[in-house]
Amino acid sequence: MLTKLATLLWISILSLCVTQTAQATVFRDVLEYGNNASMIGIGKIEGFTPHAGVLFENAAALTHAQSGLSVFYINAMDDRVTAMTGAISHHILPNVSVGFGVARESSGSLDLTGEEDGRAVSLETFEYTNSAYVAGLGVDVSKILSLGVIYTLYDKQIYTVRGQGSDLGFSAHFDFKDTDLLLNAKNIGGQPIHYSEGDDETLFTEYGATLGHSFAILDALSATLMGQIKLSAGLPVLKNAGIRIYPFEKTLTIGLGYQESRGLGSQIYGGLTFGIDLLLSGMTVSYAYQATQYVAQDQAHHFSIFFGF
Repeated sequence: MLTKLATLLWISILSLCVTQTAQATVFRDVLEYGNNASMIGIGKIEGFTPHAGVLFENAAALTHAQSGLSVFYINAMDDRVTAMTGAISHHILPNVSVGFGVARESSGSLDLTGEEDGRAVSLETFEYTNSAYVAGLGVDVSKILSLGVIYTLYDKQIYTVRGQGSDLGFSAHFDFKDTDLLLNAKNIGGQPIHYSEGDDETLFTEYGATLGHSFAILDALSATLMGQIKLSAGLPVLKNAGIRIYPFEKTLTIGLGYQESRGLGSQIYGGLTFGIDLLLSGMTVSYAYQATQYVAQDQAHHFSIFFGF
């Protein structure tokens, strides 16, 4: 009965998403880079990160993730922008998990330009920061269904202009033994980012679905094949796919994938990914290679680390 009620609730949430996204405009999501190397390595598939980093992807999956601290740091756009995420989660009850996290991108070397003798010149440099502070809750409703809720505060600084806002998201995780279905709705209601100067900016409501299936390969290896779509009215559909292979399940996993993400102006950038997770005593070190069509940086190497407790 609870499972049926939860499913009806999720359908209602998705209906609200469809209604609200019609008027949405693009806001630069600080998590477009990804939140840990493990999920980048499998094509930025959300909901299958096995630890606290899954907070940023699907709060319902927190109940299936290992408690601990996840840390991720990268340089992007020819080292002009740095981005970091940190997340901590804990199972406070057998069927209830909570998580808290922060994501931040910044640059102290962006140019404020002007015109001199008919040509553009740099007048001064200024700092840009874009931060998100996240709190999430995951609850096992039944043996096959987990539900999650996430609340995010945004804080953005561009030169002397500051913008702030918040959003609410809901998620669901259906666990059918060898098959997992994850649903996600972000930025419910399309709340605006209010700026100290200029016009407000609307957070676009986004919803997505991820399907994963685990299987054996020649009775010697096991693997999980995953596919994902992310939808938002007026924006191109994002399509991601990945596979995670377990040659030595207790110590090593290998990931391959294809990812699409949005750049500035909603342009889609895609590319292949590869990743390795090395599981040590209470710790996971992850590496990911990402090929991208971004003109200023056509490939990137990422590392993240997780400490379990």
